[in-house]
Amino acid sequence: MNIWDGSSERRNIGSQRAPDRLDWDQIIAEVQLVQRGFNGEDPTTLQSKGTDPSSTGLIITEFGDGAFHKTVFTFTAFELATTAGSTPATDGAWASEQIYTFPTGSKLLIASGFDLDSLEDNPGADGITSTSDFDLGLGSVAVAQASAFSLTGTQSDYGDATVALVASESSGDAVNVTTAAVHTVADLLLNFRTVAETDHGATVAGLLKVTGTAFVVWTMLK
Repeated sequence: MNIWDGSSERRNIGSQRAPDRLDWDQIIAEVQLVQRGFNGEDPTTLQSKGTDPSSTGLIITEFGDGAFHKTVFTFTAFELATTAGSTPATDGAWASEQIYTFPTGSKLLIASGFDLDSLEDNPGADGITSTSDFDLGLGSVAVAQASAFSLTGTQSDYGDATVALVASESSGDAVNVTTAAVHTVADLLLNFRTVAETDHGATVAGLLKVTGTAFVVWTMLK
């Protein structure tokens, strides 16, 4: 929604007593307050929306009435650069990119999910294999080097799906989360970790390009 700046064809009509400057300033402020509420923009209350990192291949659209938000993420060839685990036999390859920062405070996650397509960008290289299995998830904590396979806990607490590439690509990697949960961490990340040693090369980095949409429905508590 566009925020009204006070423009009106009737603003300067003088045939009857017109509002003075202070009247108009008050009217504009009140109309803007309502409009900002519908856009989820009110920095003086708990109804403020979050911020995005201005990443290439990511567009964020905000919906809601100011108190309840639906944040939609549209990915277009969004890049996840994967790193091989230090000990491939026990350490899964991983990748993490921050996609959003919620306002500071406690928030209630009402629902979340995604419907994504994945494409390996360097088939044949010693990175992500053409038949790789991996977890792709929305999490509040970045994944990192660890003696682990698959995503766990806060690495995918907004939802995750196990992806199986066929000929270096997949489609319809979808998940929906409808269990309400309280979160205090502001960050939201798109995380990746392989399921087994054979899903990624031992030394060379990989590149996954992600296309599709994700969403989070949420409200601030305090």
